[in-house]
Amino acid sequence: MNLASTDRAEAAPRLFAPERATNQPAASPAGVRPIFLHSLWRTGSTYVWSRFRAADGTRCFYEPLHDGLARLTRARIDRGTPEVTQQNNHPQLAKPYFAEFAPLVAGRGVRGYRRRFAYSRFVLAPGEADPELRAYVGGLIAEAGRADQVAVLGMNRSDLRIGWMRRCFGSYDISVDREPADIFSSYISQMYNGNYYYFTKLMQIVELNRHQEIFQPLAERLKLRTPIEQLCISPKHFYHDVLDQMSREDLYALTLRIWAIRSLHALSCCDLVIDLALADRRGYGGMLSERIAADCGLEVSFADMQTAQPETGIRLAQQAAIERAALKDVPLAAMKPFLDRGRLARRLGDLSPRKIGLLAGIL
Repeated sequence: MNLASTDRAEAAPRLFAPERATNQPAASPAGVRPIFLHSLWRTGSTYVWSRFRAADGTRCFYEPLHDGLARLTRARIDRGTPEVTQQNNHPQLAKPYFAEFAPLVAGRGVRGYRRRFAYSRFVLAPGEADPELRAYVGGLIAEAGRADQVAVLGMNRSDLRIGWMRRCFGSYDISVDREPADIFSSYISQMYNGNYYYFTKLMQIVELNRHQEIFQPLAERLKLRTPIEQLCISPKHFYHDVLDQMSREDLYALTLRIWAIRSLHALSCCDLVIDLALADRRGYGGMLSERIAADCGLEVSFADMQTAQPETGIRLAQQAAIERAALKDVPLAAMKPFLDRGRLARRLGDLSPRKIGLLAGIL
């Protein structure tokens, strides 16, 4: 759901000294860890979040790093009608997307939220400090805890901060994933219909984190806004023209590289992987429900889980060659602080065979 159609340029992120980490949940019900869902856009993450929202004893915050939360109002919350849900190809929701934020909105904006949380420090290694982000996320967990509920945060902008959040909050982390070619198909279908949002946000992630070694190879390949252009031109308008000039092959390579980077980190940190590419496998939804019940004590039903169909029939003629070339650029050495190879190897088997092959080729 796109609350924000334009973004203002943000200052370069400050560097903080490392802070002492804790693995203790912040104000959760006794013995229960907060649950964080991590995913890219268009992966089926809203469906997974909605299943947790339907469970007893949860307070589920939708996209708590969304840049639009800086200007969220009660009236904007109410705009998340069933019609809007249907337009976004999301499951039927009993309440608007952002209903859980209503107690935290006084006039305009969510209490404690800063616009920079969305993209500016997209890379945070465990042990680095971001007191404002830590206070904000901790505040959401505490808000749920005051009602004796488990906080569930469904995030689409946490992909290289999973380890940092896990260390700060002792969270139970779940990676929600989908076939990358189908993610790309969804993005480009949206683009062909005039919605450049998803590709624009990928470009913005690279732009605002180009100083990070992880994103430098991508930054060198892409036409990004200069610091002067960041002051003068919104991402929406600048990248509309840039994306129109990029080939489908280049757009797929961009999507695949970011998918691979986030997947390697997610597999290194997460307790559970939900792969929508496996949703039609017999017993898969039941297995997930049993695992969450055992680990978190929650009854979450995935009885209606289905594999999402691609939004377009686009398949690139040289897809395998594009994938090999794109994945060669994944900067594995730069990712070393973000990887746990033992956990990664164990979680890798939770993905579909095709995705195992893609990531194993990098490793």
